[in-house]
Order: sequence, then C-alpha cells, then structure tokens
Amino acid sequence: MMDEMERLMEESFNRSFFSTGMLPFRRLFHELGSRGMVYPSVDVYEEKDTIVVKAELPGMERDDIDVRLMDNAIIISGEKKTEEKLERKDYFRMERSQGSFSRTLNLPSGIDTDHAKASFKDGMLEVRIPKTTDQRSGRQLKVE
Repeated sequence: MMDEMERLMEESFNRSFFSTGMLPFRRLFHELGSRGMVYPSVDVYEEKDTIVVKAELPGMERDDIDVRLMDNAIIISGEKKTEEKLERKDYFRMERSQGSFSRTLNLPSGIDTDHAKASFKDGMLEVRIPKTTDQRSGRQLKVE
C-alpha cells in the first residue's frame, strides 16, 4: 500500500501542471523539510562485559552531540544543522532533515557510568559502557 501511495505521489509531481513552474505546495514542502524531526537510528547490544550503543548521525559534528547517562538510561541529543539556505532552492523532493533531537533509551541495570566512553567518527556515535554490580546515578560523557 505504501508503494502504491508513493507511486501515485511521484506520478502527480511529474504531470505537466508542475512543469510550468507553478508549485502550489512549495511552501508546504519547505516547511515540512525544515521542521522535520531528526531521529537517529540506534543499535544497543552487549559485547562481553560491555553495553554498546551505536547511533547513526550523518552530517553532524562532534560538538553538536550531547550524551548523558542517567540511572539506567542513555540520552543522546543534539542538533543537525543545514549547510545551505533552503529558500534559494526550488525543491521537488526534500528528504534530508534538520533540527534538534533527543533519544532516550533504557539500558540494563548494573552499568558503570564512571568508565563509559563515547566516540564519534564518520557520522557514527559509539558509546561503550562497562557492566558492573555497583549502582551509579549518572554523568555526562565527553564525545571524543
């Protein structure tokens, strides 16, 4: 059903009405794209005695990412900025998003927040949190 809806939308935008330069929905596309929600894809898994959290954050800079460990949860937040002025373009399709985001993920109990480390390379955030029996309250991590 989703494929059929997408096909119908594609056909609608390829009709001659749109080729005249009259794009009645231009402002709507601009607003939807510029206010789109950014939700990074995240994997959480266990590797020996470590909990590993990986988040895809393409197009972001290290300084725009904030990682916090609170109780048994990790909070990944930040802001994805655009590299260009959107008003200058006549978009037919806008799928890249920008804006602020925050993801909170529950983690298993017994994590060692004092020895957790975060790294960021090529748009991939990786957080490694050792497991422990000692209960900690939480802390903010510096992304390296």
